[in-house]
Amino acid sequence: MTIFDIVITLASIAEHPSFLENIRFQGVGLVLVLLALGFIAFIVSLTGRLFKKIEKRKSSPVISAVPEQLLALTQAEDPHVLIAVITASVYSIINESHRIVSIKPVVNGKVLEELYLQAWSVEGRRQHLASHKVR
Repeated sequence: MTIFDIVITLASIAEHPSFLENIRFQGVGLVLVLLALGFIAFIVSLTGRLFKKIEKRKSSPVISAVPEQLLALTQAEDPHVLIAVITASVYSIINESHRIVSIKPVVNGKVLEELYLQAWSVEGRRQHLASHKVR
């Protein structure tokens, strides 16, 4: 006798069941539902652990050959030269026509949004002040 035969025997109900047969039928149904939910919970938690491991591997620090202090843009450097260098390096990799939409500063693999947004606000202020007439 297999497990399925036992479950079918336990889960079968007569045409006119007694009170105890009803309780047994409901108990077997409850156990089967709880086992199915437990299996689903196990699969979901296993999938979550798998995603956490994948994310941990992606976010592991990359060791760079050049110190980050040397990569920072100093005040003396011209940002137009930096844009030209980035454009040339992208072209040398892609070997096709391209368009650079934005350049964002990155440190330790994370985009520095504050610095990026600050640069745009400074540019907006510069344009606003340049639009005024000097009397």
